[in-house]
Formats: sequence, structure tokens, C-alpha cells
Amino acid sequence: MGDREIDTVIGKNHQGVLVTLLERVSKLTLIKKVPSKHAEVVTKSAIQLLTPYLDKTLTSHRR
Repeated sequence: MGDREIDTVIGKNHQGVLVTLLERVSKLTLIKKVPSKHAEVVTKSAIQLLTPYLDKTLTSHRR
């Protein structure tokens, strides 16, 4: 446990953005609504979501 995958989910007409973090073994998913998909915003929200957890790696896939 401890390996997570990060992704963003963009709403219809680019209205609304979710940051999701999935722990690969337990499938525990953390989700946070953010105001934009800019790297600074996504990074800050990921840090906030992960603060209570100890992680080994974080994998991001650009699509």
C-alpha cells in the first residue's frame, strides 16, 4: 500500500475540476473539487489530500 495515481476530471464545457488520488491496492480514493486545472492548483490540492497519509510514490499520466 502507499502507491497512488493522480488524475483530474474536467466537467462538461470545462466547468468544474476534480482532483482524484487512487491508492492502487486498497482502492481508497480521495477527491477534491478545485477551481481550475492549473498545475499550481492541482499540486496544492494533492498535497492537502495526501497530508494525512504516508505515500511511497505518486504517478501522473498526461492525456
